[in-house]
Amino acid sequence: MLRKVLLVEDEENVRELLALALRRQGYEVAACATAGEALERYQQESFPAVILDLHLPDGDGLELLRRMRDLNEEAQVILITAYAEVRSAVQAMKLGAYDYLPKPFEAAELEAVLDKAFHVLEMQARLAWLERTRPASPAAELIGVSAAMREVFRLIHIVAAGASSTVLITGESGTGKELVARAIHAHSPRALGPLVTVNCTLLKAEFLESELFGHERGAFTDAREPRKGLLEVADGGTVFLDEIGEMDLRLQAKLLRVLEERSFRRLGGNREIQVDIRVLAATNKDLAAEVRAGRFRDDLYFRLQVIPLHIPPLRERREDILPLARHFLGLYTREFGKAICDFTPEAQAILQGYPWPGNVRELRNLMERIALLERCDVVGPENLPAELAAEHKSGEALAPGGTRAHASAEFERRYLEDLLQRNGGNISRSAREAGLRRTSLQRLLRRHGLQPDAYRSQP
Repeated sequence: MLRKVLLVEDEENVRELLALALRRQGYEVAACATAGEALERYQQESFPAVILDLHLPDGDGLELLRRMRDLNEEAQVILITAYAEVRSAVQAMKLGAYDYLPKPFEAAELEAVLDKAFHVLEMQARLAWLERTRPASPAAELIGVSAAMREVFRLIHIVAAGASSTVLITGESGTGKELVARAIHAHSPRALGPLVTVNCTLLKAEFLESELFGHERGAFTDAREPRKGLLEVADGGTVFLDEIGEMDLRLQAKLLRVLEERSFRRLGGNREIQVDIRVLAATNKDLAAEVRAGRFRDDLYFRLQVIPLHIPPLRERREDILPLARHFLGLYTREFGKAICDFTPEAQAILQGYPWPGNVRELRNLMERIALLERCDVVGPENLPAELAAEHKSGEALAPGGTRAHASAEFERRYLEDLLQRNGGNISRSAREAGLRRTSLQRLLRRHGLQPDAYRSQP
């Protein structure tokens, strides 16, 4: 990556000293003294990093930061100022600044921060390359705009950085536990290694043991040749144990040894096999209750619980229903060559009011059925299953003088207000977070009479 930096500093002696120090470290530096000059240069050229003085003779550094972030969200901006104001620092970080240095500071301090900023950029570029070059994965369908799912996404990125820590993913059937496991693997240092998935419910205990640990010739009647187990196959990568709550107690003891020592023996073998693997496990059961009932080992439970990650059911994050429905509908209409583009307001209210006992899996299956069978441009109530409409009618009156459609509109307005607030009124960022096109978001804002400029963050 080209180590190119835009330096914006109005004090000439400071500007020249910083530029000289950075050039000695191998950076290509473009130096500007004013906000106007900096913005013009920034619009003409691409700068991965910006060093920006908070106080400039012709403008405010925070406003310049805001405009730069609108032009390029990927750039890493480091703010410097003679005024060590906590409020300004917090505001700068909210607007997307990478870091904040109060004057006076040593050139070495700035160089260290800048070096970290470029490291972040290089890691982002590597992850983007991995995403482009890896085959399409169901992890791409891990979609959500709710606070609960934003927390799940945050944890995925944090957890992915730990290359060996065990993760226990919990949640009801159909919530997307395997997608979370795939996302953790895809964003981890093990991304180029194998991801091996084992469903603990599909095989009897003796067959699951052979699948996991492998066997030597003669280990049992049909073992005519030695065979690697899935733990060996996953060496250097990740093992995902789905529905681990169904695992036999004897196998649980052997798995615990693998987690603690990263070694095991094949069935019928005496040789210790060392493996470098990360174990992700998932269950829709309450493992603590299973431990109390004697059906799950407490030592294995605590070993799996190094990092717990819970996925809430769809009924607890209703603001995710429509983005998911639109995603799946678009996926299947493209596959089946249909031109169904959206849902009527009545259909949206019905979808959001249904409790979705089968969670995301049920929603996806419904969108596939609609895309395949229905002949319409827009999905209306008549295109939805009767049980969804019945659920909607049974809960039509939500409050005195209010209907579910009215409540849905109020919910939509509050969501849009929160969305604009979080993104400082920036339409592009808001649209990306909501999974909408800019024009679609602008149409929704006009419908509710919301002005993005009213949500612009104030320094």
